[in-house]
Amino acid sequence: MSKSNYINLITICTCLIPTSLIVGAAVSDFFVSLAAIIFLLYTLNYKDWGYYRKKIFIILIAFSIYIVFGSLISEFPLNSLRSSAFYFRFSLLLMAIFFLLDNNKKFPQYFLWSIIIPLTGCFVYSMYDVVESFLLNNRTNDYRISGFFGEELVQGSYFLRFLILFVGVYTLVNNFFKRKIIYYFIIFTSVFIILVSGERSAIGLMIIFIFLYLFYSNSELISKFKILISIFLIISLSVFFIPGLKERVFDNTKKLLFEKGEVKMFSRGHQEHYTSALKMFKKNTITGVGVRNFRLECRKKEYRSIGVNSCTTHPHNTYIQFLAETGILGFLFILSFLFYIVKFLILNFFKILKKKKIYYSSTIFSIAIFVNIFPLVPTGSFFNNWLSVMYYLPLAFFFYSLEKQK
Repeated sequence: MSKSNYINLITICTCLIPTSLIVGAAVSDFFVSLAAIIFLLYTLNYKDWGYYRKKIFIILIAFSIYIVFGSLISEFPLNSLRSSAFYFRFSLLLMAIFFLLDNNKKFPQYFLWSIIIPLTGCFVYSMYDVVESFLLNNRTNDYRISGFFGEELVQGSYFLRFLILFVGVYTLVNNFFKRKIIYYFIIFTSVFIILVSGERSAIGLMIIFIFLYLFYSNSELISKFKILISIFLIISLSVFFIPGLKERVFDNTKKLLFEKGEVKMFSRGHQEHYTSALKMFKKNTITGVGVRNFRLECRKKEYRSIGVNSCTTHPHNTYIQFLAETGILGFLFILSFLFYIVKFLILNFFKILKKKKIYYSSTIFSIAIFVNIFPLVPTGSFFNNWLSVMYYLPLAFFFYSLEKQK
């Protein structure tokens, strides 16, 4: 098969990922795996080994091997290997995107549209619930609007991740749109949908993103001010007019944080998850209980005294999950990554103060990574296929942009 056919096939698979994430984790994982396999076949056919020598690929593959080792020595190896055995496919996806960025000049444009179309579709579909709740003074299910995602209740997380990725990719194709109407449409509609999704973590991370985006943006001060005012108006009007939204986002959050006069770690449920996870870490300090094994380990009698919420599928915090399931070695991996990104943002912060040039695209992608691994919010399982896709997409663009700016 010709090189151009490989490029086209990988492009199609990669551009279908944003939409497939709406359909479900299994569908998105199919396209991720297919893109990884096609890229692997390409490198084998053309003996193009350079991508496998990249430092980031070596680090990620080493981590993949480590979690497989942790699974094999764990108490529940078969359960753990379900998540760890083929985790390396995400590293191959990262290199496949490197390959596309090197060989397909139109890939950023295609990928940008692959984000715009599903975000716009989700927005239009969700507006039905929003308008209904407004006109009928109706409360949505637990004051949350999930659109195409239904009972999954992850629409806010989806919009947040792809909003930041959209801004980053847009910087790569800055001259593609003659007018910025699509750019601002995606920003403002995404902010609105994240808010009405009722996902507290997504809302908190959105605020962090907005702050960093406005600070690092190369736009003029007046443009930043207009964006800030527009976002403030969207939030204020949404909270005022949509029934139940204020109660969900503000009042209920306050009740969970200060239950019966005691300060909780986000909620009593979260606090009990964390306590179980830290107890597991103390028992398995070096390698942890194995990826995906929290759900089985917590069923043991020794965890029941912690509380009714001591056992769940995962600890609901990335760093505590790493401690419990991958031990101190895995924890140092994610912590080192966090320090690397924070250092990158701080260095760019001082460059801006000194009025030096920064590479805007790599900065936006670094913000995307920072938001994904921000330590102080409840999260889904880090090794969940759906979330892993979200985490690896900005990684590819970030390290590619870093490489090209040298």
